[in-house]
Amino acid sequence: MDELHFQEDRDLYEDKSYFETIAGGFNSFGIGSAVASISFGWNRSLRSFQLKKVKGSITPLSHICSEEEVVVIGYPTFTFGFHEEKYNGIQMNLQMHGANWIPAVIHLDRQKQQETMNWTIVYFREDGLSLPKEWFDKLTQPVNIFGEILRFPMANRPCVVKARAAGVILSDNRGGRLI
Repeated sequence: MDELHFQEDRDLYEDKSYFETIAGGFNSFGIGSAVASISFGWNRSLRSFQLKKVKGSITPLSHICSEEEVVVIGYPTFTFGFHEEKYNGIQMNLQMHGANWIPAVIHLDRQKQQETMNWTIVYFREDGLSLPKEWFDKLTQPVNIFGEILRFPMANRPCVVKARAAGVILSDNRGGRLI
């Protein structure tokens, strides 16, 4: 397979434990008596909540460190030298929340030119990927990534993104517009 292209929205990554923790809602309320009863229930679908987050306003890569949560868009690669456990003597894989988190470089162009400023590092929980990480290099469409900012320097970047959800989004009519 030389290229990977989707015809509809496609989830590529989710941090299930994160969304299970925050996506709960008003789950029940009840008033009762011997004659009448009123009850309310509400539970947001995890998938729709994730999709809403991934479709959020895109933050330019040059501005991510000034935010708490971001949606970045670009082409991820796990095979840019950071896939090794160490890069220039720095431990790259991280252990957080009892799981292994692996770094990817996100570029604004498919050519993945590190010389430009248009890249950042995003950490993905390894067990949350829905595709083999090698397939991400074959994507022909940009990926929307929702995540939180971690403020520690890594590979000449002042902060990194901790991914919570990611996917190829075609239904939002942005047409894969990169910022």
